[in-house]
Amino acid sequence: MKVGEIVKNSIKYPFSDWKKLLIFGILVMLSSLNYIFESMGVLQSAGITLILLAISGLFGLIFGLFVYGYKIRILKYSLAGFEELPDFNNGFDLFVDGIKIFVVVIGYILPFFLIMIVGGLGLGLTAGIMGNSVVILLGILILIAIFYLIVMLPVFLMALANMAFYDDLGAAFEVREIFKKISNIGWGNLVKLYISAIIIGLIVIIIGAFIVALFSLASLKIVGVLLIQLLIVPYIEIYIYRSAALFYLSESNGYLVCEKCGGYYQLQPGESPEDFSDKCECGGTLKFSEVLSLDEESESEAGSRSGIN
Repeated sequence: MKVGEIVKNSIKYPFSDWKKLLIFGILVMLSSLNYIFESMGVLQSAGITLILLAISGLFGLIFGLFVYGYKIRILKYSLAGFEELPDFNNGFDLFVDGIKIFVVVIGYILPFFLIMIVGGLGLGLTAGIMGNSVVILLGILILIAIFYLIVMLPVFLMALANMAFYDDLGAAFEVREIFKKISNIGWGNLVKLYISAIIIGLIVIIIGAFIVALFSLASLKIVGVLLIQLLIVPYIEIYIYRSAALFYLSESNGYLVCEKCGGYYQLQPGESPEDFSDKCECGGTLKFSEVLSLDEESESEAGSRSGIN
């Protein structure tokens, strides 16, 4: 799938099920109560600020993990070939996946803090010796940190896609495999997808700002803020994770799947369906598929792959 096709698919994907989009939006709202309370001006009251901060912080942590978990489920279902938003069943699995993504976030953001802390300490200890050069070195340090954040984001998404594909937390830290995956698909394609996401994100944010401005003029700013959390933010996040999954799949050359026994074979680079017979060893007919659905994978399991020649 080309970058243009990935973008088109991802733009439409959040609207594949309005009900699920709104449920996800409610989770996002519950994880962002601090922002909502601040927009309402509630936190300006010193008497209840600490109580509200404690409550909103707890809600933000709990529901934030569910939000993270649903993002992983979007990756898993997209990688499995589903064209609709996933369900919200198995809440415990969502919560556990949310913890996993939180661990991955810490793992990938840690180098950024190390750069800033170690670099900052080094500049602080040598400030007297370096003189005016400290300002230049500080600027270089900041540029390095910004560069890391810019590069880290798309790699981080590919790490999450790798984790979702293998359903293994450790797969998110297989840096060599992740970089190889990106290289096979093309760093240029990743940059195109990155730029496309920025453009689409800016467009959606501008729309959201316009909505807030309209409701603010009508003295209903809180309604606009709630709509941002209910629709705008969820849309952007779903788009990002859907596009990441489709990009991860774009390296795949497809599968040959037996309609009878469910056995499958993943085509390797340079192979095409024409290189194989249209019959499985069991006598069933082979069909070509760009992705492997969950049903096909569960029916065939690993042992049935050898049935295709």
